[in-house]
Amino acid sequence: TDAANVRAASWLMMLFTLSLATIFMQVAAGSYWAYANGSPAPPFLVRSAPRRSPLVAALGGVSLLQALAQLLAAAALFSSPLRVPRRALTRLWHTLRCLYATQSVLTLLQLGMALQLDPSFKHSLFFAHRVVWCVNAIAGAVVLTARRRRRIQASIARALLPEDRRGLAAVGALMGGKTSAAAFAAAAASFRSLSFRQIRPGDLASSADSGLHALTRPAKLGEVDAFVSHSWLDDGEAKFEALAAWAESFESEHGRPACVWLDKACINQEHIEASLAGLPAYLSGCRFLLVLAGPSYLRRLWCVVEVFVFSLMTRGSAERIVVLPFGDHSRHTPATRPRRTRALTGAGSRDGGV
Repeated sequence: TDAANVRAASWLMMLFTLSLATIFMQVAAGSYWAYANGSPAPPFLVRSAPRRSPLVAALGGVSLLQALAQLLAAAALFSSPLRVPRRALTRLWHTLRCLYATQSVLTLLQLGMALQLDPSFKHSLFFAHRVVWCVNAIAGAVVLTARRRRRIQASIARALLPEDRRGLAAVGALMGGKTSAAAFAAAAASFRSLSFRQIRPGDLASSADSGLHALTRPAKLGEVDAFVSHSWLDDGEAKFEALAAWAESFESEHGRPACVWLDKACINQEHIEASLAGLPAYLSGCRFLLVLAGPSYLRRLWCVVEVFVFSLMTRGSAERIVVLPFGDHSRHTPATRPRRTRALTGAGSRDGGV
């Protein structure tokens, strides 16, 4: 769903539909000229026809409708929301299916009228061409259902895109309707970091605002030591102890306190949904992914998404993922029982780890 690729496909399809519209208008003009002048229909339609036959005019009318269908398809492609590649791609598929369905019906009418005017028309090369076109149009209208479209897109992606690019295309769904360039630019402008020394045990107990955002500072992508990935359903004090042990080791090794990206601190609490669209950029701006793996971690969808995105961004570099397990993973408590997960986009808040 890359914007440039969708834009190119839409423009190519629009030029194709305009070229077909030109051909159909020529056929319609030739038919109307033949009818108005009392001459046989143009030879590329039928070999012979009665002079001033109403069917010749009707044949021109069908060709005019075919040209109109092509022009409407071109207009739909021109007005596609190219700033939202997924919607533009959906518009492209819908336009193609509607165009195929319309052209199959009109072509059948055209062939029926032409055969009534001249039964020998079925032996012409133009008749064979129109039959092949009609079969293709019917097949297109039948094949391009939503389920089959997804399979076609997946097959094209497997054939043309490397595995890492396919993964990044999936990450694009997290961008909240923005293009990748716009989402990364907005995320880079809002990227912030927090010193571990500013974090208290109570800050990890709940997602409620505790004033941490005011303690953060702007940062450049790549400057932050670790992205803290955790579940709000796990015990806050246990999470803090695991994080503190890592931070102490980090400070003794590097001679300075660790700076981290923590959701409730580094996301603007007044614009949570907009900030979540920058999740891939926030992850790529951190050197390590610090996984506070409590009992509920793997049952929280957002936690799994964070690991997935970071793995894609680092091309599967496992040494950049630090896992800090804590708590009792052998039993399920009511506090960690899986719940129905809301959709990733439009969730409004991150209750499972962004």
